[in-house]
Amino acid sequence: MFNRSGISSDCKTKEKVPETLARLIILCLVMWTAQPLMAAEPLGRLAGLYEATTIITGETNLSERERGIRECFELVLSKVSGRQKVMALPTLQSARETASDYVDHFTYLDRKKGIQISDEQGTRDRSFLFTVTFRQSDIDGLLAKEGLSPWLAERPAIAIELIINDGMEIYRLTQTSERGWGQRAVIESLEGRTAVSLLLPTNKEAALDANAVKLTGRMDVTKEGYWSSSWALSRNGEPVPLLDGKETGATDWNVDIGTFDKVLADAVWTSVETLSALPD
Repeated sequence: MFNRSGISSDCKTKEKVPETLARLIILCLVMWTAQPLMAAEPLGRLAGLYEATTIITGETNLSERERGIRECFELVLSKVSGRQKVMALPTLQSARETASDYVDHFTYLDRKKGIQISDEQGTRDRSFLFTVTFRQSDIDGLLAKEGLSPWLAERPAIAIELIINDGMEIYRLTQTSERGWGQRAVIESLEGRTAVSLLLPTNKEAALDANAVKLTGRMDVTKEGYWSSSWALSRNGEPVPLLDGKETGATDWNVDIGTFDKVLADAVWTSVETLSALPD
C-alpha cells in the first residue's frame, strides 16, 4: 500500500532556552516541518505541500504509526486547503479514521541517534521524527467532496509588522529583537503549517518587504498573563477585507484573549484563509 524508508541524522541543540518554554520550542521547531523563518521568496508552489511531520514513539509500534499518520493527515489537509479548521467537515472527519489509505510513503528520523541505549525501555520508547507524504490525487479528491479546492497557486509572502507590549517593554518584533523569541518560534512553526512565507523585519528600523502582503498587529499582555490583540491585513497599501468567518467583510479584527501562541495562530490563519479565497 505504501513504502517505508529509514533516515537518520544527528540532532544538536544550538542554544539554551528557558525550561518553562522548552515544550513550546520542541513543538514549534521539531514537530512541524518548517522552511527558514525569514525566507526572502515565497515557498515553492508544491514543495512539501502534501507531507507533514510529527513525533512518534518506536519505529515498529504500529499503533503509534497510525496515530502519527492521522496527525499528519490533519496537518496536510489544513496546509493544502489553506484552512485551519478544515477537519471539522464531515467527509474529512470520516476519512481521518482510514488516513493510512491515502499515504504514499513515510520516513523515520531517529531523534537520539548516537546516544547509547541503556535498557530495553530505551529501545521501545525511542522517539522518531515521522514524516508522511500523502498522494496528491487522494487529498485533492477528499477536499472536492466538501466543495473545496487545493490552494496550488503561488502563495504570497506575509510581512508581519507586530508591536508587542509584554508588561515590561513595548517593542517591535524583528528577526534580531532581544525580546520576543517565543513569538518568533511560533511564527516559524506557522510558516511550516501554512506553507506561506512569514517575514519579519531584520531590525527595529528596517522596512518590510514592499511586495509582500502586510499583517499589522499589536499584542498586549493582560494582568492575568494572557494576551489581547488587534490586527489588519493589507495588500499594495490597500486594506484586504476578511472573506470567511464571523469577521467577514471587516478590514481589521480582534483576536479573543488567549496565550500568545494561540493569538498569533489565529491572526496568521485568518490572513491565510482570506488570501486563499482571493482570485489568483
